Amino acid sequence: FRRNLAYVLYGGIFVGAACHYEYDVVFPILFGTEHNAWTSFREVVFDNFVSAPLGWLPPAYLIKAVVYDYPLREGLEKYATDIKENDLLQKYWSVWLPAQSVSFTVVPDHLRVAFMASVSFFWFIMFSTLSSSSSCDLPCCDLDSDDTQG
Repeated sequence: FRRNLAYVLYGGIFVGAACHYEYDVVFPILFGTEHNAWTSFREVVFDNFVSAPLGWLPPAYLIKAVVYDYPLREGLEKYATDIKENDLLQKYWSVWLPAQSVSFTVVPDHLRVAFMASVSFFWFIMFSTLSSSSSCDLPCCDLDSDDTQG
């Protein structure tokens, strides 16, 4: 139950709102509204190499820490472990670099968040598997195995 709650809070609330804000408010300010290859390239690079490691991924670990009632520091340690030992960013990029390349070049602006939500469904399956891997020695890592706790 807790694992599902953490992903609903993260995916349904945080990512949905943050996605809208980044793509519809911040990106036009940073990159303009012109749709061309150069603008799309900059949006994809910014989102994958700045927003993801600093803004998209850490909150998932912080929300999970709150839901499972362990220190936020441990959530961030798990994030660092997943980056260093479980190739989190490489896996993220394997999904999101191509998806965002399509999103920023082909998908109309008003459908971008819906398109990204569709891709997110599959990403969350991969991310959930990675973030609950047993290769982590932190106390918080064992919490995923007990989904029956309320």
